[in-house]
Amino acid sequence: MSNGAVDSMSSPRVAPEFPVAQMLDGYDCNIPRQALIVASGVQQLSLVSVLLAALYARSKTLPEAEQARLDYDLDELYSHLCSTTLPYHDEHFNLGLTGDDNKVLHHVVARLNNNFLPSSYQEDSDIKRNYEFFCDLVSSHCMQSEEQGRGSAHALNQIWQGLQNLQVLTCELDTEHDDPGQVLDSLEFGTSDALGGMNMFGGNKTPSSPAEMMEMFAQRHMIQIRNDLLFRASPTKQLYLYEYYWLELLACLDFERNKGRWEKFLQNYCHNFLKQHENELEFPYEQGCFQDHYLLFQTVLAVWLNRYEATDMAVEALLSDILVAAGDYMAEHGASDMEESAN
Repeated sequence: MSNGAVDSMSSPRVAPEFPVAQMLDGYDCNIPRQALIVASGVQQLSLVSVLLAALYARSKTLPEAEQARLDYDLDELYSHLCSTTLPYHDEHFNLGLTGDDNKVLHHVVARLNNNFLPSSYQEDSDIKRNYEFFCDLVSSHCMQSEEQGRGSAHALNQIWQGLQNLQVLTCELDTEHDDPGQVLDSLEFGTSDALGGMNMFGGNKTPSSPAEMMEMFAQRHMIQIRNDLLFRASPTKQLYLYEYYWLELLACLDFERNKGRWEKFLQNYCHNFLKQHENELEFPYEQGCFQDHYLLFQTVLAVWLNRYEATDMAVEALLSDILVAAGDYMAEHGASDMEESAN
């Protein structure tokens, strides 16, 4: 798609989130549909969904003669977003996100057929901004095509053909035998050439400085621990733990502005915890016996798991304890960490 007329537009924004969403595995509302948990690729699915919504919205504005020139059927296009036109319920939408993003996405899809859901249309939502961005981009592409005498249908067909070239790698897990946290970690930070030559930092990213390397290590360790903790919980509990504990933890540590603090806090928490509860370990603990912070945390996690019969209770208790410790750490070390980061 040519973007010569839209250089001033900002790129679509995708908010960082715990990578879990629900996707329904069918388009026919007469066939029972199974909800699938999406562990990786939520951001991509969200962007493709709002692009399809923008494509559908622009297609509906065409005169009948122009619509007849489209390479796709409008009803079929809409079925990629929702299984019905009325009435709307959450189970009818093909993609379910977390929090307010879910309401906004469903509102966007419902409005395509002049239906409105009883939910707020958040002004500060990335879903809304991305949808409007794609609407502007699609309209601009149509205008260019009309100026060249090809018509809007030609431009929309180009977008549709481009979408047909998208490839999706799916990996359906067996909940009884597969560890979703380990699978997701291998996808994000694996070294397999089969995954496109990904390096230890994820994708093809390579740090350009020692400071950036430390930030990338901190980001990796944070994601590893987040996935390991939350994926141990039951699917119905994951979102609650993420929103009420994990996001609060990152906000408390001001992770986005000082990623290096994560490593310091984690080492501090684990060391203090293991020294205080050494009687629950199978070996004497000495500071420095773990070179890898992730392995150090695994030892702490094992203690909490041994305390509770239910894994959900163990994970929530651990997150609650970490959150309290983070507040104490920031009260004692927060200012000095910021000075070191600034220097």
